[in-house]
This record gives sequence, structure tokens and C-alpha cells, in this order.
Amino acid sequence: MLLNKRLLSVLILSMVAFSTVVAVGHAAAEEPRGPQVGDLLTIKSIRGTAGIPGSEDSAKATLALTATVTEVDEKRVKFEIVSGEISFGDKAYAVNSGGGGAIFQKFGWIMLGGEATPQSGELHKFRLEGMLHIEGPRLVVAGMTGGIGDEDTRTPLRVFVRISRTQ
Repeated sequence: MLLNKRLLSVLILSMVAFSTVVAVGHAAAEEPRGPQVGDLLTIKSIRGTAGIPGSEDSAKATLALTATVTEVDEKRVKFEIVSGEISFGDKAYAVNSGGGGAIFQKFGWIMLGGEATPQSGELHKFRLEGMLHIEGPRLVVAGMTGGIGDEDTRTPLRVFVRISRTQ
């Protein structure tokens, strides 16, 4: 009788241990992975403002970029901007090229820059940088400041963006 109780206890404990291992393994398999070389990232503004040169006024600014991850190490990610748009007021700039990088930690740093052209065709350069924060498994946000402009004028930009992996 004692042997049957021990055997039953061992059997029950084995089943509990097995189900725990399977559940933990399944949860770990579904946990989102970090950025990998070749991943497409979407960098899209949640809100933003652009200062109007020579004025105290500002306009709503939007930013939408697509980037490809080109390098990844323990804490750093480098990417190349492949397309996108920056707009404010009645101006829209097509992003032709660019790149950037990030220190990818709970509290990190991101910087990006490149070239953009309005419909008129002249070349403008942009640069933005700021603090990056990993809020959760699928939520990365950054607050960035910088500007866009040509040799004569520069428009200051401030944007709050969400960074996500394109599915």
C-alpha cells in the first residue's frame, strides 16, 4: 500500500513538472526576439511639432520612416532608412536616403539622419536624436529633437515616435 502511494505521488509530481516545463518553454518560444539583421522597422510619429523659422509659431509635424536593420551587437543596432516622409504645415519631404543607430536597452538613445526632398526638388538634410525607451515586449518609443533644412533655412523638429518591427 505504501509503495502504491509513493508511486502515485511520483507520477503526479512528474506530470506537474512536465506540464510546468512545457508551459515555460511555450511562453519562452512566444517571447518577442530583439532586432535582427534584415528586419524592417517602422518609425512613426505619435505626435510632433515643427517650429516656423523667424516666428514663435509652430505647426503639427509627422514622420513616417521605414528602415532595414544592417548591424546588431549586444546593445547597438544600426539601420538604413529605405523610405519615408517628413511633413509639417503644408510641406512634405520625401526621404530619399539615410541611416541611424540606437543603443537598444530599457533606456537607450537613438539617432537618425539623411536626405529628403520636397516637391520642388531641392535637397534638404535632416537629423533627429533623443532618448529611446523599451516600454514592453512590443512597445518601443522615442522622443527626438533636431531639424530639417537646406543651407539657408533650418526648421526645428520635435517628435515622439513609436518604433515597431514590420510584420
